[in-house]
Amino acid sequence: MKNFFTKHRYSVISAVSLVLLLVIWKVSSLLINMPLILPSPEKTAAEFKTLICSGEFYFVFFKSFLRCVLAFSISAAGGFIFGICSYKKSVSAFISPWIIIIQSTPVVAVILLSIFIFDSSSVPVVVAVLMTLPVITRGIEGALKKNNEGLIRVLSFYEFTRCEKLKYAFFPELMPVIKSVLISALSMTWKVVAAGEVLSLPRHALGSSLYQAQVHLETARLFAVTAIIILGSYLSLCLLKLVLAVFRVRHIFVSSDAQIENLPEVNFLDRKKTTAILGKNGCGKTTYLNYYAKTFKAKVSFVTQENFLLNSFTVFENIFLPLKKVFSEKEAYSRALFFVKYLRLFEERNSPAAELSGGEKQRVCLARAFAFPGQMILFDEAFSSQDLDTKLFLEKFTLELLEKEKRSLIFVTHDTQEVFSMAEEIYFLKSGSPDFVMEKTDREKLLKMTETLKTAD
Repeated sequence: MKNFFTKHRYSVISAVSLVLLLVIWKVSSLLINMPLILPSPEKTAAEFKTLICSGEFYFVFFKSFLRCVLAFSISAAGGFIFGICSYKKSVSAFISPWIIIIQSTPVVAVILLSIFIFDSSSVPVVVAVLMTLPVITRGIEGALKKNNEGLIRVLSFYEFTRCEKLKYAFFPELMPVIKSVLISALSMTWKVVAAGEVLSLPRHALGSSLYQAQVHLETARLFAVTAIIILGSYLSLCLLKLVLAVFRVRHIFVSSDAQIENLPEVNFLDRKKTTAILGKNGCGKTTYLNYYAKTFKAKVSFVTQENFLLNSFTVFENIFLPLKKVFSEKEAYSRALFFVKYLRLFEERNSPAAELSGGEKQRVCLARAFAFPGQMILFDEAFSSQDLDTKLFLEKFTLELLEKEKRSLIFVTHDTQEVFSMAEEIYFLKSGSPDFVMEKTDREKLLKMTETLKTAD
């Protein structure tokens, strides 16, 4: 019994809440003792049974359901189109007055105006579209503006196409927002369609049944029709969630007994230097790396300060997906698994990137950069979130990898120990040099600059 409650505790809590609502309803009806104002749950249930047993009811329900589906479909399609177009500020500024006017106009006013223009069966659909279209448009526009430009830039370094950026970074990050917007819009659609049917009185409609029950003072019937509208709204929400589940992220899971193969042989640039760039905060070190990454003609592996990852995907997928573009799937799998293991991420391999600590995220970025066959590796304070033991291990691992795969490294750091451990060449970027004028230095000069750097930090 305890295990059952633990497993289904939220469902049990919801059921208890529903029972409590029915109890309050029953007690209130007994206290008021006026069925015309508040019928009992039993009388409402009897009316509900009468309605669903009548043959005409299903046709009436289907017509109202069809109006809701039609209105929501039009709003969703239009909302996506306008929302995407609104990503441009000029378009957003153009449609903004229209949206403000529609959102500020009372629903009743829109329904009454529509009655003069459209037939009674079309009024609920038109009004629902007008009311929900701005909601979806603004929701999609807001979701688009949350797009992580830094992540998109990093994916460009790993040769992701525009379609792949949409597939792996854009839609997985925005789907929760889009889902929430669509669910809210669908709930609103049912309310507006019902209100439109009450005032326009189409021949077959749940709203018309509400109106007839109110006119004839059949309060129990009115409650029963309302319950049917709530049930219809709930069923349509379940259907929408089922449709949205088709677009969920599909993950690649790694078993614990997966085999690790040897790294593939890849040709790299002839230049095999490890270069450190030092300088005061704000002098342009990161800007220089970004510029170099964009202008460098060969493949680049880039570890940025921000640890840009595909948060909806697992640790393994973040490393594996870029490799699929340059290796066979088997080879990409093997190479990704190698770096997952050696960068101490094997236990977290199937965890979403969003759940990782800062140090773990940084190691995922390092593993992705090491695994991707970039001829040049760029580090922007790539070890800053690591403890001392892990940092020393990563320094050693980096140098071994560079030697084995004949790759070059340019790294930005404030840690002079890191420079002494790894750098073959050392450059100091002068503060206030917009043209990236750098001065080559050596270890002896660096020792003299250490105090200056500490002051800058």
